[in-house]
Amino acid sequence: MPFAPRTIIKKRIILCLPFYLATLLIASNAFAQSIKAEKPNQVLSRDVIPYCVDPDWMPYEAIMDNKHIGISNDYLNIITENSGLNFQLVPTKSWSQTINFAKSGKCHAIIFLNKTVERSKYLAFSDVYYRAPNVMFTHQNQPFLQNLSNVGERKLGVVKNYRLAKYIKSNFPDIQTVLVNNESDGLKMILDGTIDVFAGSMLSLSSHTHQEGYSQLKISGWAGPEDELRVGVIKDRNYLLPQINDAIAQITEAQHLAILNKWNNVHIVKELDYQFGLKLLLVSLAIILLFIARHVHLNKFNSALVAKNDELETVKKTLEQSNQHLEYLSFHDPLTALYNRHYFVQYIENHLSQQSRFESQSCLMLIDIDYFKQVNDQHGHTVGDELLKQVAQILTSSIRSSDIASRWGGEEFLVLMPNTPIDNAEHLASRIKLSVSEITLNNVSNLSVSIGLSQYNTGEDFHLWFERTDKMLYQAKFNGRNTICVDPANSIQN
Repeated sequence: MPFAPRTIIKKRIILCLPFYLATLLIASNAFAQSIKAEKPNQVLSRDVIPYCVDPDWMPYEAIMDNKHIGISNDYLNIITENSGLNFQLVPTKSWSQTINFAKSGKCHAIIFLNKTVERSKYLAFSDVYYRAPNVMFTHQNQPFLQNLSNVGERKLGVVKNYRLAKYIKSNFPDIQTVLVNNESDGLKMILDGTIDVFAGSMLSLSSHTHQEGYSQLKISGWAGPEDELRVGVIKDRNYLLPQINDAIAQITEAQHLAILNKWNNVHIVKELDYQFGLKLLLVSLAIILLFIARHVHLNKFNSALVAKNDELETVKKTLEQSNQHLEYLSFHDPLTALYNRHYFVQYIENHLSQQSRFESQSCLMLIDIDYFKQVNDQHGHTVGDELLKQVAQILTSSIRSSDIASRWGGEEFLVLMPNTPIDNAEHLASRIKLSVSEITLNNVSNLSVSIGLSQYNTGEDFHLWFERTDKMLYQAKFNGRNTICVDPANSIQN
């Protein structure tokens, strides 16, 4: 008996069902493989990237009410806009927990950290997009230490798991190091006498000092290399780095300066104004309660109020002076009063953008005091410091107001001379060399400097320009010191 039409359809469906399922499975696998193949080159915007930060490192970064704030958040917003990536915060309670989350894969990225050999075992790193100097803080009654070599037998605190802690342990093993949970705890330990020195980032330590009113603390010297902050991603997601680096490269100089100005000036002042207002509110409240409770001695009450207002005004002026002093220290070398390396690098980038726009001549001069180590060894660091200050005074009195002189590091000085042909720069170098030879300093004789000179080439970045100048300094020292060497390419052009 023939099958009914409905029965025939049902049997055909049953017979074809395995074929349909196999086809669907093959198609879904092919689709998944296509997405996986494309992923290393371009991450989809819906692909969530869980990230972590240091929860207590203001103004660089922190977590407040489960929200990411600070300098790194401003940069992350720009990177997100430039790349289209979708970052999602994973809150942590400490920097150590942030590191552990990255190791275990709970965080796929850390937004603001230094690259180290240990961290490279589980993270891949982006290009550097922020640099920050490290300093030492001490009590006001401590002498100026200048650098880590002079810490001696003092106890030095540093945040555990920070790159600076490992740097000090590796390069200064004799220093008594005390590991702390965060920078705020380190400053408190100076005040209670647990430690003598604390090393950390200048901007964040200055912020803590202002906010907590630690006027008895001071910057006492530089602490190791500056921070070179990057984005770190776990190895399984290193395909993110091309997009992240491209987004970093798109950050403009104006955006860098806007973030620096926001957190280096405005934010700290707002915090200080808030504290002053709170003090004034508490004083006013106490006065009102006292008036209601007693209703007596109005004249005495008014006198006390005037005295309290005078005291608060004095506190306000002291805080403003401290803020100005710290701002000055952030851009100047404390020994020579010249601009420091951190300021010079920021200035030169802006100068080079104008240089390429107007095509004006500029020259770079790198100066090194000859046999400076022998001066320190034979006559002591006090004489060495005095020599550095006198060379700085010669530079200040010799250059124009438009020139920028900085202490580049140790006994090296770097001078930028805008709108200056190489011949004029060489004349200035000769005057400086002669002035140094005329310095009279205790029993030190035959003082001299070696100088390298080069002129800017259009389209060249600062690192290449500096490298050419540094080679000329090396050549001057190779030629017997007390010599000026000019880049031959510049001499031919001029």
